[in-house]
Amino acid sequence: FGTGRIFREREESMLIEPFDLALKPWMKVIKAMDVGINHPTGAAWLAYDPEVRTTYVVKTYREANQKAAVHGAAINAMWTHAPTVYPPDADTREKGSAESLLPLYNLKRPTKFTNPDDTGYIEPGIMAMQEAMSQGRFKIFRGQCDELIEEMRTYHRDKHGNIVAERDDVISAVRYGFQMIGRHGVPLAERNTSCLLYT
Repeated sequence: FGTGRIFREREESMLIEPFDLALKPWMKVIKAMDVGINHPTGAAWLAYDPEVRTTYVVKTYREANQKAAVHGAAINAMWTHAPTVYPPDADTREKGSAESLLPLYNLKRPTKFTNPDDTGYIEPGIMAMQEAMSQGRFKIFRGQCDELIEEMRTYHRDKHGNIVAERDDVISAVRYGFQMIGRHGVPLAERNTSCLLYT
């Protein structure tokens, strides 16, 4: 995509080997999702270490042609104590019934996404992610986030400089979580069970 590519940091500079988060129980964790209706649903699990001001994308998920309850079960399976950030359009009312679609996901601790400046713009989150990447404060668990890496390779701007919001389901989920974890993330140590990565 030439000069239009958005994320230009070398992948190897961001990828790290997964580690047991229980070694750093003070880390904050959060989950985030991007609702897919005519496109896949994306989700991400993020951890933030305030001691080094670094965000870790621990795991990602992307699935199409599944019921909302299936997506919800996948998201709820890890870190049940952590909030799940959802975009404002996840609370869209279904035509005809006027019922919210959000309850169909049965999310644990759902939390609506808001930008720190209370706008719905994409750019602030993307710029914040780019800055963290350039400073070495944005890390991705190797082998657990292939969907994110794939989307980052093709995420680009058009000739007018506008972000092309296509094939960005996981990127959107990561952006929501990245912007919300400082305000709404919870300590990993709040869990009553083992803090191992996938329990």
